[in-house]
Amino acid sequence: MEFRGLDVRVAAPDDVESRADVICTATSVDVGKGPVLNGARLKTHAHIHAIGADLPGQAENPSAVLEDAFVCPDHVEQAMWEGECQQLTPEDIGPSTLDLASDLSFAEPLRFSRTAFDSTGFALQVHAAFDLFYGFAHRFGIGQSIRLESVPSDALNPDDLTPAIRTPAPAPAPSLTAG
Repeated sequence: MEFRGLDVRVAAPDDVESRADVICTATSVDVGKGPVLNGARLKTHAHIHAIGADLPGQAENPSAVLEDAFVCPDHVEQAMWEGECQQLTPEDIGPSTLDLASDLSFAEPLRFSRTAFDSTGFALQVHAAFDLFYGFAHRFGIGQSIRLESVPSDALNPDDLTPAIRTPAPAPAPSLTAG
């Protein structure tokens, strides 16, 4: 994020746990090598946005932390297969984000409780949420627009945002018609 002028620093997980109100776990921890947080120093009202676990057997957060939290997955069945929810029983899992957005009465009592969002990548919901937040940002004149390249120069490196070198399409071959 240096190219955007943001001050990003590496911090020890224990320091992050003790100081952060919101933690986003977006790691590539190997299957069976997690969790990346130990959960011992989390604030009682902390929110965890878990987006890294995407394989059966992969986990970023301790099961005890998830069992103590209100867990809302983007897609319940998918999260139980490859997300943090695979560590939980169905009774330990709250409503999906779609259900939560449909009935906000679920959320109000949780205002000062530990919560977790288990995101396994449900594209339709991501798109809907983006549209909502973008609309609010535009309406209230907040945020900053940045251009993202949709086709990286190197298809194997989606972070390579240098402009792709495009060669012009060859001219069509002349057609022969009988006269």
